[in-house]
Amino acid sequence: MAAAPTHAYYHRLRRLDGDSDALNIGLGIAIGVIVLLVAGFWLYQRHKNKRRLEERHARRAANQRGNVRHGDEEVDQRTINFNGRQPAAVANQPAPKLRQPPHHQPYGDNYVLEDDEYRHANNKKAAAKQALFQMDQEMLDAKLDFNAIQYTRKLTKGAFGEVWLGQYRGKYVAIKQILEERKNDTKEIECFVAEIKLMLNLKHPNILDFLGFSWNPKDHNLCFLTEYMKNGDLFYYLQKRKTVLTWKREKIQLALDIAQGLVYLHSLTPKIIHRDLKSKNVLLDEKFTAKINDFGIS
Repeated sequence: MAAAPTHAYYHRLRRLDGDSDALNIGLGIAIGVIVLLVAGFWLYQRHKNKRRLEERHARRAANQRGNVRHGDEEVDQRTINFNGRQPAAVANQPAPKLRQPPHHQPYGDNYVLEDDEYRHANNKKAAAKQALFQMDQEMLDAKLDFNAIQYTRKLTKGAFGEVWLGQYRGKYVAIKQILEERKNDTKEIECFVAEIKLMLNLKHPNILDFLGFSWNPKDHNLCFLTEYMKNGDLFYYLQKRKTVLTWKREKIQLALDIAQGLVYLHSLTPKIIHRDLKSKNVLLDEKFTAKINDFGIS
């Protein structure tokens, strides 16, 4: 005859049942966490892909613009003269007033005034470009006399734009313009004008200084001038010195410079989101101060 189960036997059974319940609860929680993580990741990817599709057109028009690659270039420029104004004053003072050109003068500094070319009904592209500036007095105040600007040597070329190196009263400047083959592309002109309008209001030690814009009166191509950054872009600098750079001596300060520039952009009303921040869009001056550049898709 089998012995009756003892009290200790039932106690062990209850403890095993309790352990089993705890294990089941733990497994359920773990599975739930995994499901939430997977769902969260899926939603994030879905949102990211949707945003990427919405920005595709803007990126096609601007993401491949020529990055300003300053520094490590052999200098051989002609002088750029902005009617004697000092570099620090260029961005804040009004540009020289425009004058009505003589009737016999087909070209000149007249793209915001009505001239012979503008009156020709068959020159709709030139008229459309002029209208962009006639409606915006703030842009006219940042306008520079193109006849005083002389190009010297190309620094870089992208799919939509190119950058030249110039000199103003002994101080180097960078000149960015639309590519020759795209100068009549309406969408490209709109993007370029939007970038000019955005940059002319930015002023911060960690944002590339905008000096002004101009327009070639002979072929109606837009350009704008910025300060020249002697030490090139951050990508090139990191590649060149990756074996000797340290966080303590260099990297932490570069990170702080970039962060301060972003704080400034995000504190504006309305706030500015760069949308294409990368090492090639961060430039370094002669003191290795980092400055954010290229606002083509902001």
